[in-house]
Amino acid sequence: MREGHEFSWFLIEEEDHRLLKNTLKGLIPPPLEEPPKFSDFDLILFDSTGHGELADEAAKETPTIGDSSLASRLEDDRLFGIQVMEQCGIEVPPYEVFQNPDGARKFLEQRPKRYVYKPFEPEDPTEHQESDATYVSDSAEDMLRCIEKLFVRALEQPFLLQEVVEGTEVSTEGYFDGHIFHLINHTYETKKLMSGDYGPNTGCSGNLICIPRGTKRLVQCALLPLTQFLRDSCFRGPIDVNTIVNENHAYALELTPRFGYDSDATMFSMLDGDLGAFLYGIAVGEMESAPPLTHDYAASVRYSVPPYPTEVKGKHPRGLPITGIAVEDAWRDCYLYDAESDGEEGLETTGTTGFVCSPIARGNTPEGAWSGVHRKCENLKIPNAQARDDVEENTLKRLAIVRELGWD
Repeated sequence: MREGHEFSWFLIEEEDHRLLKNTLKGLIPPPLEEPPKFSDFDLILFDSTGHGELADEAAKETPTIGDSSLASRLEDDRLFGIQVMEQCGIEVPPYEVFQNPDGARKFLEQRPKRYVYKPFEPEDPTEHQESDATYVSDSAEDMLRCIEKLFVRALEQPFLLQEVVEGTEVSTEGYFDGHIFHLINHTYETKKLMSGDYGPNTGCSGNLICIPRGTKRLVQCALLPLTQFLRDSCFRGPIDVNTIVNENHAYALELTPRFGYDSDATMFSMLDGDLGAFLYGIAVGEMESAPPLTHDYAASVRYSVPPYPTEVKGKHPRGLPITGIAVEDAWRDCYLYDAESDGEEGLETTGTTGFVCSPIARGNTPEGAWSGVHRKCENLKIPNAQARDDVEENTLKRLAIVRELGWD
């Protein structure tokens, strides 16, 4: 909208429509009440995977990115994603596939190491696994004690046991236009709710985005090997490879072929150009070059209110005042989510998810980006707000390790 584009948005799930229709109310138009006619638009964005067949239908009529049958499978089918990376020559941690705990117990007794339990997604989309079905064990004995309960929580789906590898976590993302990658970036993300990496996973509690200059070692090992597979598959859009790096290895853990929360919003804040035109160029495969960037680093930290991250429908508070954010600047400097206009010149919570917003800042150095975030957070006030106070320390430490090891 700020760039002059006209847009409409639609909530696919009826349940989501009831819960999320007030998102950014008073700041953007309300969602469409009827399913859109794809041919009425120049570009279609899916904000997440999970509706691959619908995205494929949309792509037949209009350039579409953000989801596809391939993207949804890469995201949800853990074994398929790992096999794709292996076929592309990307190193992955050793793993074994099991149909039930019986075979896994014998394996653990014979090869007593630390493993990650990763269940397959249910084939029936109406079935939902518990959020803690994925589990990182402390030891083989720990996994043996937990494996039966994990199997039940994961709806008795087949699962992987993937060896835990030591190192530093970093993600590498690029926007693929059907031919080459654009806007390649590294993300250092904190996932736990609480400082010190305690508490439940949130997906993202804060992140630091770095734009590498030149083709770095990690890009060569983790991202570029996907090029031919993506070309052959006619893939277009963002794709991220989550890795663990140590002195000698870059182990790829998973692929994320969709927009990233909150990383892409953080990265987009650095663009010195038309975001809509960039996304359109990716979708149609006509990108000569990405828009220029104003800085090499950007950072953000997520603010929320209880009971987040627990998803208790109807229990997230609506109407809490959000002060300290200039609405006219929020489109670039603050990623708003559970927020709407208060009817005047301020903001308040919508009561949808409890994830309220992520203040964003940019810098010529990573420390400079974090200084900007701290300045923005000084005036931010939300009743009962919760946010980590160690995201800067966490991300700068990991960045230093990755650079010392020669990956970036």
